[in-house]
Amino acid sequence: MVADDITFVVDNDGNIVGNDQNTIIMEDKHIEKGKLILTKTVEGNISKENAKKITFKVMNQETKKTDKYTLDEFSYDEASKTWTKELDVLAEEYTVEETNSSVEGYTVKTTYKIDTQEIEGKKTESIQIENQGEVTVAFKNSYTPKPYEVAISKQDLTNEKEIAGATLKIVNQKTKEEVAPWVSEKDKTHTVSLPFGEYILIEEVVPDGYKKADDIYFKVSKNGEISIKGKDGTYSKTNKVIMKDEAKPGKIVISKSVTGSINKEQAEKVISFKVTNNSTKEVNTYSLKDFNYDESNKKWTKELIQVAGGYKVEELVTSIKGHKLSLTQYQINENGEIKEKVTDKIAEKVTVKKDKTTFIEFENNYDLNVFDVEIDKTDISGTKEVDGAKLKVIDEEGNLVERWISGQDDEKTHKLKLSPGKYTLIEEEAPYGYRVADPIDFTVNENGKIEGMSENKITMKDEKTQAKLILTKTIEGDIPKKDAQKITFKVTNQKTNKVDKYTLDDFSYDEVNKIWTKELDVLAGEYTVEETNSSIEDYTVKTTFIINGQEVEGKKTESIQIEDQGKGNVAFKNSYTPKLYEVSIRKQDILNNEDIEGASLQIQNKDTGEIISIDSSKDGQKVNLGYGNYSLTEITAPDGYKIANPIEFVVTKDGKVKINDKVVNEVIMKDQPIGKLVITKTIQGNLK
Repeated sequence: MVADDITFVVDNDGNIVGNDQNTIIMEDKHIEKGKLILTKTVEGNISKENAKKITFKVMNQETKKTDKYTLDEFSYDEASKTWTKELDVLAEEYTVEETNSSVEGYTVKTTYKIDTQEIEGKKTESIQIENQGEVTVAFKNSYTPKPYEVAISKQDLTNEKEIAGATLKIVNQKTKEEVAPWVSEKDKTHTVSLPFGEYILIEEVVPDGYKKADDIYFKVSKNGEISIKGKDGTYSKTNKVIMKDEAKPGKIVISKSVTGSINKEQAEKVISFKVTNNSTKEVNTYSLKDFNYDESNKKWTKELIQVAGGYKVEELVTSIKGHKLSLTQYQINENGEIKEKVTDKIAEKVTVKKDKTTFIEFENNYDLNVFDVEIDKTDISGTKEVDGAKLKVIDEEGNLVERWISGQDDEKTHKLKLSPGKYTLIEEEAPYGYRVADPIDFTVNENGKIEGMSENKITMKDEKTQAKLILTKTIEGDIPKKDAQKITFKVTNQKTNKVDKYTLDDFSYDEVNKIWTKELDVLAGEYTVEETNSSIEDYTVKTTFIINGQEVEGKKTESIQIEDQGKGNVAFKNSYTPKLYEVSIRKQDILNNEDIEGASLQIQNKDTGEIISIDSSKDGQKVNLGYGNYSLTEITAPDGYKIANPIEFVVTKDGKVKINDKVVNEVIMKDQPIGKLVITKTIQGNLK
């Protein structure tokens, strides 16, 4: 082993002071060694990770040198579940101490063996290690879970008092091990000892008159804290596990009957009830709208599931504005038997028993305070009654009071019965030809008078609707203005069947654009416009009209919708062409009156200048001519003939042909042959 240090001094002459031989000799002692073997066995359900935190201290009794170790430095034999640490040490005396063996949530008993003797404790006596010797110290820890006191309370849900008769048990969630069941006692909390872990509190037998409670999941931590699992899955700390049983409920059936002059909607808006639990002071309020309504019996019913106990049932609102409450009755019975019938009370105490039904009936009668109010419907002048208006009156909550039609059954003034309050007169639909009037708000005071009015009458005035129907007329063709003015129109209101007739002479005339215009002030609505006469003698006519840019052939429009303040435009157009008549033209030899061919002829309309050219034939020619003055001229004569003089003739408006004011069937032009003297004699008088 390492020798001890040697201290020496060399003088000025180089000699070791006090050493005649001037020599330093250091001698090492012979080292004697052995082995110290530590083992650790752990009993109990603790994790390997927790076991590795166990620590040891090995001290040399001679040198006081100390070495420390954790179980994590030991080798581990999985088969035997044993940790081992082999130490090479000097052959001397030692002590071995387990300095830490605690694991949270467990109690521990530590023992060790040297040779075969097992000793309880954490620190050995002195252990002598001989030269080349070997000593084994075998430590063993026995862990048992640490028990904690857990209080279990079985309570009534309503009053939170301990109740008797419930059989309960606790089950370890992991091991499924059951704690011995027990029966709850009145006014007494039960205590059980539980190690850390997760548990379920289960109610196996329910006390009479109660519902089975849900299982309670809770856990005990390694430091003894108790936590209960909530519905959301999270745990909250507590000092007691409380399981509450809900008493089997009974029922309260509240019924409400209303007689008198109020309607269902009015009652449901103002009447409500308050139910108070006398023990818990819990209050619930119910509107009459929450009740079931029996139309045939005019009764509202509300069934309430309540825990057994005393209650106060109170009607919160009994009065209704504009009405007088003349009677209030309550009938109370239990189990179907009438208990009492009272008047002039607004609340009543009732008792609910388990699995029983308690009935309480409220009956109110309301008389309406009403006053006469008159409604007139007139035109804007206020003097002419207007029939056919659909009217209604609503109250300030929007409830319908009454609906009627003005003038129905020859009624001039409509009378209403109204209680004090705010109202609105509304015209839902105006009669034809009138605009819907603005609503009129009015108030009937407590004395039955309309505020702001000298008399108890509301007059609603309707303005007539206003629209324009514009008719225009354009004429194509050469007809005289005086003839055009004979054209006639008919305008029909489709709603009233009223017909108005006009001639073009009633229209204004734009000389520049050749357009006739008639602007009509009409009621808003549907109309048809018809051109009833467009014929002009000796002309054919085509009539079209334009609505919304679309030209339609015909003399009568479809229905034209004209909105209030709107315009409707109908543009008529007539295209006139003269009538044509068939006129026979013949070219004959003046000597034998035979038709000849080959003459080039022209027919000229002397009024228009229009010329028609024809060639003569042996059968004559047919020409279509309108009425007017014409001239027949021979341009080229047939061979062997002289050109004849022109013939003037007239086609009349009735299609007749006249020459020299005499009606003829044909226009005959005769040619004289060349080289022949033709003598004609005309005799006037009675000479035979």
